[in-house]
Amino acid sequence: MKRLMQLIQRLAKPKCVLVALAAVVFMALGVMNPCAAKLEKLSGQPIKILDLQFGFSPNKAKTILSAYSPAARLEAARFLIWADTLYPIAYGIFLALLMAFLHRKGIWQFGMFLPICAVLIDYVENYLLYKILIGFPAENDDWIYLASACNQMKWSLIGLTGIAVIAGLLRRLIP
Repeated sequence: MKRLMQLIQRLAKPKCVLVALAAVVFMALGVMNPCAAKLEKLSGQPIKILDLQFGFSPNKAKTILSAYSPAARLEAARFLIWADTLYPIAYGIFLALLMAFLHRKGIWQFGMFLPICAVLIDYVENYLLYKILIGFPAENDDWIYLASACNQMKWSLIGLTGIAVIAGLLRRLIP
């Protein structure tokens, strides 16, 4: 863990942070948005993305997934395997570098592990969502509850990271 922290701190330079930001923007605009549009096209209607919710009950998950056509559910499962494997890496690296850049010393220097933990939890969530999509409509409510818990933990960690980023920016702007 110490080596990872040292590596991130060594890479946490403005140029690396900007490159990582560019990767996140590319993934969001060039991959994630077009895929969401494809899911809507396959379903023939506007749809919600389950892992963009902040938690969901089995009823809410079933309602959201019922709006997907069978082809859209299959495409969403494929998407989870490739694109939603890359996107967490992109946002995790960006946020970890940004945290390390803004918080070089003190307790918040360990804040770089918040987005790393979010990425790991995101992967568990993605696996569970894959299982739910493949098994629909006969999904297991326990999988949904577990996916929802992972979803809430992921978003909470990203939210804490956002607060720490704002605090770091304010600390740099207000001496």
